[in-house]
Amino acid sequence: MRVHSEADLKVLVAWMYYDEGLTHEKIARRLSLSRVAVTRLLQRARREGIVQIQITRPLPVQFQLERELEAAFGLKRAIVVPTYPEHGATLDALGRAGAPRPGSR
Repeated sequence: MRVHSEADLKVLVAWMYYDEGLTHEKIARRLSLSRVAVTRLLQRARREGIVQIQITRPLPVQFQLERELEAAFGLKRAIVVPTYPEHGATLDALGRAGAPRPGSR
């Protein structure tokens, strides 16, 4: 197998993951690397600007409000639920948001 420089590996792994849609596992097998090495190369590629991710829509208002509440009051987690014209629907949304999630215990 051809030996690649780390700089080449970052670009190659980024292309394989983002452009070709390969999993970390498949990339690792193709390049004789560990999955952890692939993950670290992708992280470095993003940190160094080799990969730039652009989200073209704003964060939904509900999630933006949650972030602002968490930052303002030092909360671990804030949950904002939408209100509905029907009072019962709003109560249902509130109940679902407050219910424990699987694996959260």
